[in-house]
Amino acid sequence: MGRFESRITIYRPLKVVFDTYTQPDTFRWADVRSVAWVHGKAWELESRMHIKTNDAFGVTMDQVVTHFEPYRRIDFISHFAGITLVTQVHFKALSDDQTEVHGKFEFIGTFSRMAGFAIGPALEQGTEKFYKDLKRACEGQEPSVSPRHTSIELRELQMLYYVLANRSIFAARMKSLSVRPSTLWVQVVISALPQPRRMSG
Repeated sequence: MGRFESRITIYRPLKVVFDTYTQPDTFRWADVRSVAWVHGKAWELESRMHIKTNDAFGVTMDQVVTHFEPYRRIDFISHFAGITLVTQVHFKALSDDQTEVHGKFEFIGTFSRMAGFAIGPALEQGTEKFYKDLKRACEGQEPSVSPRHTSIELRELQMLYYVLANRSIFAARMKSLSVRPSTLWVQVVISALPQPRRMSG
């Protein structure tokens, strides 16, 4: 099991921050492709949403609200690509116009452990971007184009999603290679990714 935490200070009142986080158009301010509530009403206890990531593979996260305390705390349990993620999000007023958002995360994934993937840092990077998007939305800043959209880090994260979504195929291939998967996972992923078609001249 892995654990990490993330904090961000937002220069807006607690009510503004919490209301933005829980607005009816869920996570509209975040870099996700779509969010759909598939069970219960939005932000009610035990309500469930499906979040589709905004990447080439469109991974869908199944996320359930397990605790909801207005203006103080929201908990989730999420499942995606063989990973279970437990999240606590705490909201705290630091002053009349300053709020801290503090996330606590625990994750487990049998395939990620077997393959030796650095899933923790990938989740931390995604969480950091998510909270920065929230900060921009609350403080009224225009979203900027992040260099991660063309960075090696994003490409590696997309490849990781691809592997996790096809873990049985990759496990069999790694076994046939008779090597530690943690030393070859990038090369294996690259070789399995669809290759661009060549234009006929």
